[in-house]
Amino acid sequence: MLNAGFICMGRVNMTEFAFSGLGINPHHGTPASPWDRDSARIPGGSSSGTAVAVADEMAAAGLGTDTGGSCRIPAAFCGVVGYKPTARRVPITGVLPLAPSLDSVGPLAPTVACCATIDAILAGEEPIAPLVPAPPRGLRLAVPENIVLDGMDTTVAAAFDHALSVLSGAGAHITA
Repeated sequence: MLNAGFICMGRVNMTEFAFSGLGINPHHGTPASPWDRDSARIPGGSSSGTAVAVADEMAAAGLGTDTGGSCRIPAAFCGVVGYKPTARRVPITGVLPLAPSLDSVGPLAPTVACCATIDAILAGEEPIAPLVPAPPRGLRLAVPENIVLDGMDTTVAAAFDHALSVLSGAGAHITA
């Protein structure tokens, strides 16, 4: 990353030993999710501080290690993009291993395009612009009708219904 011109801005709090999907750090403080700081919602982990820093625009992007969700979970909790490359796509030299056959170094960033660029750099490849996504017209999407939707928070349910409405309005076929 340094060879590509990236500038290291600092480091952030994360879970101890990168071993939690919640993002809690009782020793140095748990970064609060940007979605509800007043009630100190958890940011997801283990790369919790990285996801919060990217969501708060304190950094353009960040890195995390992902064995079982440590980039993807905090990204989802904080509203950014997190990506776990295939194991061994990105060298893990210098990474304290948890499960070497599963460990990956991955980006957290505001967009999929940013993650794709960082992934290419980490893998030693030339970054290429991602393909333009296909329009949703004619796309068929199935909405689950099982425990996936049970007990959904009203705010999340409203956002989910709105997303389905937008997709449907754009020509996607939504089925149960």
